Amino acid sequence: HLLDPFVALSAAAGSTTTLKTGTAICLVPIRDPIITAKAVATLDQLSNGRFMFGVGAGWLREELVEHGIDPSERFRRLRDHIHAMKTLWTEKQPEYAGEFVRFGACESWPKPVQRPHPPILAGLTGPSALGHVVEWADEWMPGPVGPIGERVNELRERAASAGRDPIPVTFVAIKPPDAALVEELADLGVHRLLFKIPPGDRAAVVSRIAAARAHVGR
Repeated sequence: HLLDPFVALSAAAGSTTTLKTGTAICLVPIRDPIITAKAVATLDQLSNGRFMFGVGAGWLREELVEHGIDPSERFRRLRDHIHAMKTLWTEKQPEYAGEFVRFGACESWPKPVQRPHPPILAGLTGPSALGHVVEWADEWMPGPVGPIGERVNELRERAASAGRDPIPVTFVAIKPPDAALVEELADLGVHRLLFKIPPGDRAAVVSRIAAARAHVGR
């Protein structure tokens, strides 16, 4: 029932001037990386650098299989596609040879507005999630996983060991969280909180946004 994210976000970007747009999440392994890189760069251009690229590996085995993907390969494919897309976004005449993606020297324009590319938010929560985040992501975007404090601290330690600055965390809640969780996340240094606002007419959506803001107390 969901709209295609790149088409829908293009409409959102064209209707606003300051609102950030993003995917939460784009199933990168089932998409062609060259076409996806083009879509990301185009949307970043149309929004004047307001796009955030939330990505994931997929969890529904039947969906992956229907797209011709071996579920056991999904994290390796995600990693390979991300590296290939970074090459397309950042190099004047990109070429890439990975495990699943290969292309010779080519042209790939336009480049994204954001440099070196739109932030990549890894929507991963499994045992290997933090390793992927430290290797190729700009932010970690977990859902309700617990205990969240332990994992945020582990991410901080892993980033430091890898010589990286602290990696921002965007937390995704299914519904507006209670004030205690908001306080906990703020104390942990989580810098962004996302939660669902059901669709509806303008008045209903504005009312839901106002209620959600009041509910979280910030």
